[in-house]
Amino acid sequence: MSTVYIKPELSCLVSHKKITVADVCQVYAAEEKVAKQVRQVPLFQISKSQEKNKISVSSMYVIRHIMDDVPGVTVINLGEPDFLVEYLPPGPKKKWMDYVKAVLVGIIVFFGSAFTIMTFNEDASLPVIFARIYESVSGNPEGNGWLEVSYSLGLPLGIILFFNHFASAKLSNDPTPLQIQMRQYEQQEDTTIIENASRKGERLE
Repeated sequence: MSTVYIKPELSCLVSHKKITVADVCQVYAAEEKVAKQVRQVPLFQISKSQEKNKISVSSMYVIRHIMDDVPGVTVINLGEPDFLVEYLPPGPKKKWMDYVKAVLVGIIVFFGSAFTIMTFNEDASLPVIFARIYESVSGNPEGNGWLEVSYSLGLPLGIILFFNHFASAKLSNDPTPLQIQMRQYEQQEDTTIIENASRKGERLE
């Protein structure tokens, strides 16, 4: 009986739809022939509906498939108990898009930082800040209202984009920051309950 060690990472990226053990795990065995067999074990095929989602996979699912396809092996998991598989369609990468994104992010960070510093120095007095910007650009502190309009539109838009959530609609399938915080709270609550039960001697053993 051969022992096979697998090590799945928390997240892996694939560019084809037929997923094998080699796509999601590092595999080691004393006999290279056995390791090669394990790497070629098919796990699942990504469907059309799963292309834009991150697929959650249990290591038990992987172990079960390995033991079914390669009889007589003992599988030991040294990696994550659960992991994610993300599909990235094959194709040439558009480098110019990366440059455009970098420039846009740089512009947003520059002006956003400048506005934040001015707001801090003026104790969050927006009318004063807007008046100074108008005076610096046009010489008239009254301005024409374009800063106020931009601020009023940009603030809710930025909140929607950051929280990835508006009413019942989501901009993407990724969890929102609020969902992440709630999940962390649930995990901390469960851990606290377990620790309290242990200290009080109420844990079933």
